[in-house]
Amino acid sequence: MRELKSNLTDLVEKTLKEEGLELVDLLIVGHPSSPVIQVFIDREGGVTVSDCVQMNRKLSLLLELEGDQINLTSYRLEVSSPGLDRPLRTKRDFERHREKEVIVSLKTEAKQIELIEGFIDAVSENELILKSDDTMRSIPLDAIEKAIVKLKW
Repeated sequence: MRELKSNLTDLVEKTLKEEGLELVDLLIVGHPSSPVIQVFIDREGGVTVSDCVQMNRKLSLLLELEGDQINLTSYRLEVSSPGLDRPLRTKRDFERHREKEVIVSLKTEAKQIELIEGFIDAVSENELILKSDDTMRSIPLDAIEKAIVKLKW
């Protein structure tokens, strides 16, 4: 399954880049003989239902042509946006949400979970800078267990 995911990710990322889209996540769920391939896409400004439909068609055609080479013969493909409440995972995710309020879950040295709320002030290769009230906090990206944009209802 791991090799299949790697091969699919390579194929899908190349196709998405050509369309100005970014692969947020690719999941393979269900039975190995007929898996469900879930592709989550995004771009600056978000994606529309039309974007998802268009990419579903394009990726379906690609998988029909390339499926035998990566041992994928029977599958169901789902293409969607990751949703408003999706976890932020990559440096690019944090950059895209700069100046937005986030909730960050950190794993401490004592293997406890620490929750931090603040606004994304800056992002570098290795760290996230959060502003909360009048304080700035530097958080190593690799210490982040989970991060989500705080939704306002």
